[in-house]
Amino acid sequence: MMKMEDFRTPERLAEMDRKRETWVIVMTILGVILVWLPVIAPLVFGAVYALQGHRFMVDYLMPAELGLVAFAGAGLILVAALREKVYRVWVAASIAAALIFIVGGQALAVVSGLADGAVEPAESPWYWVIIASLVGYTLALVSIGAGGVCLLRHNRK
Repeated sequence: MMKMEDFRTPERLAEMDRKRETWVIVMTILGVILVWLPVIAPLVFGAVYALQGHRFMVDYLMPAELGLVAFAGAGLILVAALREKVYRVWVAASIAAALIFIVGGQALAVVSGLADGAVEPAESPWYWVIIASLVGYTLALVSIGAGGVCLLRHNRK
């Protein structure tokens, strides 16, 4: 009967490492694309709109609207970071910050009456706090994406 050690030749271990590294790189690239998409898309659409002769306008809610896409990419980056044992704290803390900002801002919008239109934004002092939470969420997505780019650079070495 063959033992497990018979299958662990240096060549086989090297092949397994190459396959693992390939999957980590693919996960990281896909994660970076999914995280950066909600951040860059409003800017691209605003630029296209401006090139058509209108004012440059940005849909500042789009990163939140595409939150599931961003969090799917963030999960891929987190798995890759955990697998490579680098940038784990950075990526995990950025994901936690993004979750806190988006959930906290939405909860505050519901509690303050801004979410359902019961209160006009001009009437509520909470409006700017909610906008600040959207900005914080978007910056956390940028941080996750930057962590993914750093992870890719680490894998290139």
